[in-house]
Amino acid sequence: TRGASGEIGVTLGDLPAEKWDELIAVGRTAAAGTAAAESDAREAAELLKAKVAELNDKVQAVRTIGQARFKAGHPATAAQFAAIPARAYAPEAVIARAVKADAAWGNTSSPATWEPLPGFLRANFQALMAEAQAGIKDAAEKKNAARLAKAELQATAKRLHDASIAWYAEACGAFPANTPEGAMVRGIPGPRRAGKPAKAAEEKA
Repeated sequence: TRGASGEIGVTLGDLPAEKWDELIAVGRTAAAGTAAAESDAREAAELLKAKVAELNDKVQAVRTIGQARFKAGHPATAAQFAAIPARAYAPEAVIARAVKADAAWGNTSSPATWEPLPGFLRANFQALMAEAQAGIKDAAEKKNAARLAKAELQATAKRLHDASIAWYAEACGAFPANTPEGAMVRGIPGPRRAGKPAKAAEEKA
């Protein structure tokens, strides 16, 4: 449509060649922005998945080791570790599970120095939990940004589509089919397929 508009050299309605250039530029920018936003959302989702899986594994280890470690001398503490949900899948459920593990950890006799795993302290566990929580927020924000970018792209595509249909209908009305301009206009495949107004205009021509 843009090429035909330029070749005809006649402005139809309010769609001069520079207007087409502007619409196309906006469309390309929206497409690039959508692709970037969707890529960011996928990357954030993958990072979140890895962080949540790591946290979930650590919770499982803390739950199992805590029960065994405190079963004999501190049954109440062992029971608190046992009360941690046995499994979780959704990120929010994993965080809730980790909060219970942290609370049980805090009730041990030396929460700051107890190592259920070699070199793994409560501070390390809490940092991992904070990273997962931040990942949930980041992934949600980037998913929403991608959704908004896609909606903007669809709106831009609709504006281009509607402009093409309107131009095609007007061009068919302005140039009869037996003229070179009319033949060129009617050779444009997209608008002919998409718009009934174009067909009506052609019949009038």
